[in-house]
Amino acid sequence: ALWLAGSGPTLDLKKSAVVILIVIGAFWAFFKRRAPFNGLMLVVASLVLADVGRLPGNVLFADRSFFGVMKVIDGPEPGRRVLQHGTTLHGTQDVRVAGSCQPLSYYHRNGPIGQFFAQAGPRLRTTTVVGLGTGALACYATPGQRMTFFEIDPIVEQIARDPRLFTYLQNSPGEIEITVGDGRKLMDRVPEASQDLVIVDAFSSDSVPVHLMTREALRTYASRLRPGGTIAFHISNRYLDLESVLAATATAEGLLGISNRDAAVPDDVENVGRTPSHWVLISREQSGLAVM
Repeated sequence: ALWLAGSGPTLDLKKSAVVILIVIGAFWAFFKRRAPFNGLMLVVASLVLADVGRLPGNVLFADRSFFGVMKVIDGPEPGRRVLQHGTTLHGTQDVRVAGSCQPLSYYHRNGPIGQFFAQAGPRLRTTTVVGLGTGALACYATPGQRMTFFEIDPIVEQIARDPRLFTYLQNSPGEIEITVGDGRKLMDRVPEASQDLVIVDAFSSDSVPVHLMTREALRTYASRLRPGGTIAFHISNRYLDLESVLAATATAEGLLGISNRDAAVPDDVENVGRTPSHWVLISREQSGLAVM
């Protein structure tokens, strides 16, 4: 199991202790055949557990869709605004600097995907991203470059577009387009051999959309690439080893791949706001992997 710092719930130790005591009480009641007390303990435990994963801070926005509960929270660090899906961090922005476009958390310029863009950025005329989040990746698009996002949850699009919440999209120097819908199906509409980069960024959640990493899906992504193009999978995940799955799938399709995972993030001024992340690059050619 992989548990990335910052990618899981922020646990309150007092609440955790309460949950443990309640569960012990529930088991005691069960074995003593005290059904009413047992039922009460289970109800209380459920209510406490539901609040364990909540990040501390001021909730600016909260809404529920078919895909879960989305919250935008100010805090707990000063000037830091976060997007939380269920108990999972989906993006962060420092909102203290107006007009800034400095991607944080998984997308930090010193992280794996930042290293990739630092090397490959100038050649990326067109990029398609499956998964929007806060829109932090839009900061890597430069003038004249087009970046298209496919986002399945309309609430996420609403959040990312609202400059009162996040401003990555507004501050991006590139040409940004967003289409709401299932990224796997929308990718079928992308012309073949038209993209320099395809990013699949939909795995850092409590559930994994497995249809985005099947052989058929990978074949579709690869067919949309120009020569030397790259597929970047963001596979930061608290439970599953998705790297081995991607490795087997890519090998079956005759593709090359390389993995880059933060072992730890240095605690210095250059890495403020950076969250450990795990990325995999896949390409037909070695040149598509030589930049990570």
